[in-house]
Amino acid sequence: MKNGQTVAEILRWAREYLSRLDVPEPYLEGEYLLMHVLGCQKKELLIHPERILTSDEIKRFNEAIERRGRRE
Repeated sequence: MKNGQTVAEILRWAREYLSRLDVPEPYLEGEYLLMHVLGCQKKELLIHPERILTSDEIKRFNEAIERRGRRE
């Protein structure tokens, strides 16, 4: 995942990644993990899908998604 990704882009990537690994409800899993990383509620993701994540947020989200892909 490259720097400067938006909320919408990174959620799309997470859904595709988790789908390939047969994780149930991959979009919801991505939303939950992104809400955790950003410390926000779902409505903030929906209202601001164009929000650009920092490199640290992307790194933490990628780590969380990869862990979820390993069923942690």
